[in-house]
Amino acid sequence: MILLIEEEVLINDKLTEELDTIILAPGSGKWKFSDDPVDKI
Repeated sequence: MILLIEEEVLINDKLTEELDTIILAPGSGKWKFSDDPVDKI
């Protein structure tokens, strides 16, 4: 679900793991999928 008025991410740890994401900088919202190229943010 995407809320246009929300300023924070609304996913939990389990979903993050299921999507196979890597959190790079949680404060600024930078993340990537584990199979993305090394230089992609």
